[in-house]
Amino acid sequence: MTARWEHHIFLVSNQPPRLTALVADRPTLTGAGGVVRWKAIAMDVNRDPIFYRFWLKGPSTGNAWRIVQDWSINNQWTWLNAPTDAGNYKIFVYVRDGKHAPLTGYDSAVGQDYTLVSLISRKVATLGKVR
Repeated sequence: MTARWEHHIFLVSNQPPRLTALVADRPTLTGAGGVVRWKAIAMDVNRDPIFYRFWLKGPSTGNAWRIVQDWSINNQWTWLNAPTDAGNYKIFVYVRDGKHAPLTGYDSAVGQDYTLVSLISRKVATLGKVR
C-alpha cells in the first residue's frame, strides 16, 4: 500500500476592515464648551493598516456634514466645542484599508447622535432666581 499525499492550497481573499463601535468619553447631554474624545474601534482580519475619517454635522457646522479629521491611522478625534455650540449633532467615522473601496469611498461606517446642552441658559436661569 502506498501513501498518497495531496496538497491543497486555500486562497483567502483580502477582507475589508469593519467598524464595531464609536464611543465618546462623555455621555450625550454633556454641557457645551468642553472636550469630548471620540474613539473608533475597528478590525481588519488581514491586519492591514486601517485609515479613519471623522465627520460632524450640527449647529456648529451649519447643519452641513464637515470632515473634522481627514484620513489617518489615528482612530481618535478630540472635539473642542464652544459654549455656544449647544444642540443636536451627528458624528460619523469611516474606515478603509485602501484595498477595497475607491479613493472617494470607504469600507465601513458607524455613527451616533450626540447632544450638547447649553450651560449659558442654565447659568442665566440660576442667576435670575429670586431667593
